Amino acid sequence: MAPQSATVDTLAANSGHVLNVVVPKINEEFGHTGVITNGTETTDASSDVTYAGTHTGTFYKGALNALTLSAAPPFTVSGGGTALGTATITGSITFDSTGQLTNVALTGTLLSGNTLTVTSAGSPLVVSGTILAATGSNVATFSLDQFGDGTITYADGSQAVMIDWHVVK
Repeated sequence: MAPQSATVDTLAANSGHVLNVVVPKINEEFGHTGVITNGTETTDASSDVTYAGTHTGTFYKGALNALTLSAAPPFTVSGGGTALGTATITGSITFDSTGQLTNVALTGTLLSGNTLTVTSAGSPLVVSGTILAATGSNVATFSLDQFGDGTITYADGSQAVMIDWHVVK
């Protein structure tokens, strides 16, 4: 991070991982690299911290043990795999001085071309989101608490539980 002012720092990050799925029906490897651009970390007079920026990630798939992750940033995935495409999320999240999530405002385009919109409101905080197909039709909506626990409802009316921001069956 680099200071822009007394209350704003420039935030930059680069991430990457490779995951082997050693399951006879799958036996594939998946990778991801990501970078944050135009990132900022802003602290207000109440010591609330807002992180804002754009995260762009690229997804990869290959045969088992085909992908290699570079040892140092900026991370890259190489080897006998295929780049599947990218996803981009833009917006901000805010935490209060005790580290509790207090605001979410995100929009993005997912790997599939689907779009994501996430907002928050209320006390206690409710985080709501909508996933739309590239055609604009509804894929799913969700409603969560500040810890990422709640329910996702799919377009066909079926539901799943979300715990810690992950869909659980």
